Amino acid sequence: MTIEELFEHALSGSNGHLILDLEELDIVLVEWVLELTGVDVAGFVISIDTYGIRHAIDRHGNLSTEEKRGQIALEDFHIARFMDIVRQADTVRYDFRGKKEQANLRETLVFQKVSGHRFFVALEIRRVTKRGKKCRLVFQTMYIKKSAAP
Repeated sequence: MTIEELFEHALSGSNGHLILDLEELDIVLVEWVLELTGVDVAGFVISIDTYGIRHAIDRHGNLSTEEKRGQIALEDFHIARFMDIVRQADTVRYDFRGKKEQANLRETLVFQKVSGHRFFVALEIRRVTKRGKKCRLVFQTMYIKKSAAP
């Protein structure tokens, strides 16, 4: 399955949850993340799932809402390229996402790349301890802030 096919499934109205493992983090990215955030992601796999796609489009895919925020509305081709932002990020920070009052905060790494506009990709850190299970960085959301006009 490709990211594009997963995107179609996520937005088709089907409630099924699918996850697509893309690649294991390379040592250069692992060391860079550790240096900037203190988070060890050695052996982690980067993944994307239908929940993350739905969340990103629901929260950041509306043109009028994003315009008010000074952002660009997400489209499927943006999400399909999220790995480029992660691999070529200018910076990464450790963060928590979710609602504090509901105690469902999730650890995340937020990658930022400036390329005309500022692109942000948040990956949820999912650690597992069961034998044979994968630790993952799973696409949680993405947004694009417009660059200031010169």
